[in-house]
Formats: sequence, structure tokens, C-alpha cells
Amino acid sequence: MITTKDLSFGYNGRKVIDNITLRIEGAKITGILGPNGAGKSTILKLLGGYMKADAGKIFIDGKDIRFISAREKSKIISFVAQNYNFSFPYSCYDFVMMGRFPYLGYLGFEKEEDTKITEEAMIVTNTEYLKDRMINTLSGGEAQRVLIAQAIASRAPVLFLDEPVNHLDIKYQIEILDLIKKLKLEKSMTIVMVIHDLNLASTYCDEVIILKNGSLYTQGAPAEIITQDNIFNVFDVNVKHIKEGKNNFIFPVSSID
Repeated sequence: MITTKDLSFGYNGRKVIDNITLRIEGAKITGILGPNGAGKSTILKLLGGYMKADAGKIFIDGKDIRFISAREKSKIISFVAQNYNFSFPYSCYDFVMMGRFPYLGYLGFEKEEDTKITEEAMIVTNTEYLKDRMINTLSGGEAQRVLIAQAIASRAPVLFLDEPVNHLDIKYQIEILDLIKKLKLEKSMTIVMVIHDLNLASTYCDEVIILKNGSLYTQGAPAEIITQDNIFNVFDVNVKHIKEGKNNFIFPVSSID
């Protein structure tokens, strides 16, 4: 479980996150939604301890994140960034093995257990066939799966993803989100992701957080939160909202006849 209390952050005199208090349940997929500039990526980095808040507190299972060492934190949280620069031509296997870094001894030599966990992570993400490929030669969908494999190899129970399906076509979007859902179901991982597509958020998230101007606008189950009124109030867009059982569909309404 992740909780925040009165969380605030800003830079260059502008407040980006403004007094946010929220609660993220464990073993669920939570989506962070909001327009550009709402603070989505910023709050994800704050939650992971990759940026320091100006005010407020963050707790993971009751522990103040400020007092968790970097090494221990990397055993609890794994983070898949929105843009990753594959500047070095690592093999995919070596890249996934890097997820084991927090567990390696001072000499940095991997053990049989590390090899086994790395291989299992690549099987789960269907990337084992890429193990000898250089990571800077992969397609977007392949690279995203390898990034997630590295996160799984860390055995961290909490996974943060910043726009994991950004710039991917619909086939790879579904493939990545199915994998994320599989991790929740089979490994009981707590997954928090920034996502733009409202329909995909409705389909895959157990809960959504909507930010507006750096503040928490609302939080709850997608069917209750992703509504015509909320979308208009937050995104300033008219949509048609259709419910079919548990499914929730959003269709844009053009202002041009």
C-alpha cells in the first residue's frame, strides 16, 4: 500500500504538485490520468522517491520513503520510464540481468539464482527469444517488454510505469497492458501507471487517479470516475459515455458537424 499526506512539489516558482493526499491499494492496477502538465509523471517520480518533495510525506506499507535506503528501495520499487535512452548496445539478457543489481555482492558477480530469475523474467514477458539481440535494435513493443522484464527481475513488489504504451500501435498496447494485468494477477504486484487513453484505463485499471493543475481532482473505480462530467471538467472535451456491463466506453464528440 502506498499513501501520501499533503504532498507538494514545484520548481522555478511554479507549484507542480499541490497538497495531494491519496491512498493506493496493494495488488491492484492504478492509473494516473490528467491533461498535459497536470503533474502525472512528476507524482509518479515522487512516489518512487526519484524526486524529493518540497512538503508532505510518502509511505510504503507504513514506512516513510525518506528513511528507506536506495538499495532497499530498489528491492521494493521498480520504475519503467517513459523515454529510455539505450545508449549502450547491451544484449537484452544482460539488460534484464541489471534488475538483479540490488542483490549482487560487492564484487557484482551474479549467482545461479540471479540467472534463474533473469531467465524466468524473460519467459514471463515473452522476450527470451531476444536474449542475444542488442537492445538498441528492438522495436518499441519489444523494448517495452524488455524494460518490464528487467523490472520483474528485480523482484520488486511495486511497479511504476510512465506511459508504458505511449507511441505504440494498438496491437502492442494490448500486448503490454495484458502483460501488466498478468503481473497483477499472477504475482500480486502493485502497479501504478500514467496512461492517457481513457478507454484503456477503463479496461485495465482497478482504480484511477485524476489530476488537474497539480491537484487531486478525484479518485476511484474507472466506471465511477471516468464520466462525461469529469472528462469535460478536467480535459475541457465533450464525450459520449456508454456503459455495457462492467465495460466503460468513451467516444469524443466533434464540435464540427
